[in-house]
Amino acid sequence: MLLLLAAVICSALVPTRPKVAAWAAGAAAPFGLFEYVFYVPEYWAPVQWRLSWVGLADLLFTFAAGGLAWLLATTPCRGRLRPSWNARRVARRFFGCTVLGLLLALLIQGAGLPMYLASLVAMWFGWGCVVWRHTNMRWLGLVGGPAFATVYVLALHAAFALAPEFSSQWNSATLSGITWGGIPVEEIAWAGTFGAVWPSFMAYVLAVRPMGRADAVPG
Repeated sequence: MLLLLAAVICSALVPTRPKVAAWAAGAAAPFGLFEYVFYVPEYWAPVQWRLSWVGLADLLFTFAAGGLAWLLATTPCRGRLRPSWNARRVARRFFGCTVLGLLLALLIQGAGLPMYLASLVAMWFGWGCVVWRHTNMRWLGLVGGPAFATVYVLALHAAFALAPEFSSQWNSATLSGITWGGIPVEEIAWAGTFGAVWPSFMAYVLAVRPMGRADAVPG
C-alpha cells in the first residue's frame, strides 16, 4: 500500500504519459502470481489477503512497483517518450521475454542457486540483452535502479514503524543474514534490480522513442 501511495504521489508530481505509466503498472501485476509459487516460504512468508491461493497484496505490490519504477526512471525525460502501440509486437516482446526469462531462472535454480537469486541473475541478463541492442535506453536502468531502491527502502522503514512485526517475515534461515537498517541485503538487491530492469523492459516492449518538447506529456 505504501508503494501504491508513492506511485500516486510520483504520478502527480512528475510530468508523464499516464497511459504508458498505467501499462507499466498493469503489466507488472501478473508477476505477483509467481511470488507464492517460487518465493514462499523459501524467501519469505508474508501475511496475505487471501484470494484463493494468491495473496491480493502480491498483485497490488507488483502493480505499484511496476508503475513506480517506470515513473522514477523516466523522470529526467519529463514525459518526452513516445510508445509504439503495435499490439502484435507488444505481445510478442512481452510474452516472449517473460517466458525466456522464466526458463532461464528455472535453469539457474536447477544448477543449485535459490530462486530469489536465480531470478536476479535472469533479470540482469535480460537487461543486458535489451541495452546491448538499444543502448539509448541504458539510462533508464541507471536512473531507475538507485531511485526505486531508495524509495523502496524508505517505504519499508515506514512499514516497520507502522507494523514492527513486518521485519520478521523474511526467512532468515535461508538468507545471508546481512541486513541494512533491518532490511535483508537480498531485498535491497531485488529493489535495485527491479528498478533498473523493469523500465528498460517496458521501453523495449513498447518500442518507446524520444520526442521533442512540443510533443511531450499529453496522451
